[in-house]
Amino acid sequence: DRGRNSETRQVLLDRVVPGTRKLLQIFMHYDLSVTFFVLAEIAENFPMLIDEIINGGHEIASHGTNHQSLKDLSKSELREELRTARSSIKPWTKDSASSPGYRSPDFSFPANDDEAWKILGEEGFGWSSCVSMARRDSGWKYSSEYQINESHNGSILVGACDTNDSKGILEYPVQGFRILGVPLGWGGGFWLRVLPLKWNLSNMRKYNL
Repeated sequence: DRGRNSETRQVLLDRVVPGTRKLLQIFMHYDLSVTFFVLAEIAENFPMLIDEIINGGHEIASHGTNHQSLKDLSKSELREELRTARSSIKPWTKDSASSPGYRSPDFSFPANDDEAWKILGEEGFGWSSCVSMARRDSGWKYSSEYQINESHNGSILVGACDTNDSKGILEYPVQGFRILGVPLGWGGGFWLRVLPLKWNLSNMRKYNL
């Protein structure tokens, strides 16, 4: 059973809800609009929280169903996972002019598989942030057909499919590199937690310039 028991739901209630509301207060104070990558289980259990995010002027994207890795999924299982994830945020994205984004749990999207990118587009996603450049050895190898899209902040155009007019998915990789084989990135929850804030801010400023 991929569902969560009541104890886990209480943990989500105790941590995710107040943590998100605190972030919303900070973003409001600094007049910032951001993208929230939302798990389906959060959207389904706490829809009022998603309403608060939208009312704060922020964008909703998907982070999958319940943060399980995609690595061992078959193509049909991957499609079902993405379909469920997309459906869970549909009430908050149905009026958007563009298709919503997607970030896979723990950067586990099979990024070397062109068919996987096509499935992502076919299931209603228009862009993604599934690749960590600091972990490229386990996540992504550039194909000659991939194109840097300078008009979209250096994103990579991948996985063209019929349902999005063969424009493909715009992938916005999380930036980073490796030092002596050690992956070091910036931005994203993991790097913000394990590396100094000064490191994250310094590199984000350089990249955003």
